[in-house]
Amino acid sequence: FSLASYNIGKGHVFDAQRLAEKFGLNPKVWDDNVADMIVKLSKSRYYRDNVVRHGYCRGIEAYNYVSRITTLYGNYNNFKLDVE
Repeated sequence: FSLASYNIGKGHVFDAQRLAEKFGLNPKVWDDNVADMIVKLSKSRYYRDNVVRHGYCRGIEAYNYVSRITTLYGNYNNFKLDVE
């Protein structure tokens, strides 16, 4: 959530959480929940919903950003140095 907020702003993340809850998803889980709603915030059906306060956003950019950073983090954690 912090990475997405850094990328598109916390207001849009809060909007995605409210949408997730409205559509029966878990607003406290990123993968397959809030992440899906972030992407949908670029479609008028979703950004014009009455639970959305901050309107349109290019959610796919935040989705891709979070995916890239978490993948890199995982790769770095798996990298082992052979230091003696």
